[in-house]
Formats: sequence, C-alpha cells, structure tokens
Amino acid sequence: MAADNPYNSPKTVVIATASGPMSLLWSAATVFGSAFLGGLIGLGIGAALGTFVPGYYRSVFSNGGDPNFDPIAVGIGQGLTQGVVLGGIIGLLLVAMFYWYGSRSARVDSDQPARPGSRPLRGSVLKYDHPVDPVAEADWEVSG
Repeated sequence: MAADNPYNSPKTVVIATASGPMSLLWSAATVFGSAFLGGLIGLGIGAALGTFVPGYYRSVFSNGGDPNFDPIAVGIGQGLTQGVVLGGIIGLLLVAMFYWYGSRSARVDSDQPARPGSRPLRGSVLKYDHPVDPVAEADWEVSG
C-alpha cells in the first residue's frame, strides 16, 4: 500500500534548541543568580536604611510610631523582597537579550534565501571599477 501512495510523508519536525552557552540550565542559572544577587544588594540597602535612617520606615508605614516597630527588620524584609524581584526581572531581560542577539547573529544558510532586513554581503569586498559608466549600452542599441 505504501508503494501506491503518490505523496511524500511529512518530514520529521526538528525542534530548535539553544546551542553554545545559552542552554536552558544556563538561562535558569542567570535568572536565579541575578535574583539572588539582587536580594543580597536589596537586603544590604534595606538593613542600612533601617539602621542609619530608621525614621524613613517609621514614616512610610502607618504603624511606624508603635514601640514594637523594628525598622531594621522591616528594612531587611523590604530590601530582600524588592531586590529579589528586581534582580529576577534583570535576569529575565539579560536572557532575552542573549537570545535576541543569538538569533540576530545566526549565519544565513547558503541554501536558504536571505531574510528581509538581513545583510548577507556585509563585510564582503566590493569594488566598482567604473561606477558612472553606462551599463549594457549595447543592449539598448538593439531595441532602437
């Protein structure tokens, strides 16, 4: 029955994967590492604000006048959470930029037509011997 089939079977689908240093593991490590680093920086800033400028957190929160209010603990909590979120966002942006750069710098295959907007001749040597001479002048004389 397969010999009677005039149609070709569909080709196997090839799933594009990241090659080189930008693998899924590397992407996750970038995001989590950025979030961790952002959390540490935020923790330090929040603890410093709570220690050296305790009036800041007392004025921001409504229960800041309460005698049990601990501006250092609030600063550590606020700095840590905001630092982790901001670091995670920065990590996601870094991964997106790396993937974008990798997709833009991919080589154009020789059997594929060039993408619109790509510059496959960039960097190649071009030389114009006589740029103002008429082109195919003899062809125009035939039609006249």
